[in-house]
Amino acid sequence: MASGGGDVDVPRPRAQESTGQRRRHRQAASLPLDVIADIAARSDPATLVRCAATCSDLRGRVDDPGFRLRLRHADRFVPSLTYA
Repeated sequence: MASGGGDVDVPRPRAQESTGQRRRHRQAASLPLDVIADIAARSDPATLVRCAATCSDLRGRVDDPGFRLRLRHADRFVPSLTYA
């Protein structure tokens, strides 16, 4: 018998998720690349660079001259900041 007493928290097994619940979790986790790029473009340049660093597809989207041109015309965004 161990001295010191006290209860020990034992992790409980999780309840099984149904296939429908797992599918909804997967669908909610993935967004189209266009949506992610638009969200990142509306934030500050540092956030856009951080987002581009997480995914090669997103980096390619940020490197697209058309995307950078839209950023330049949208507001005072400096496209050279995306070349971090």
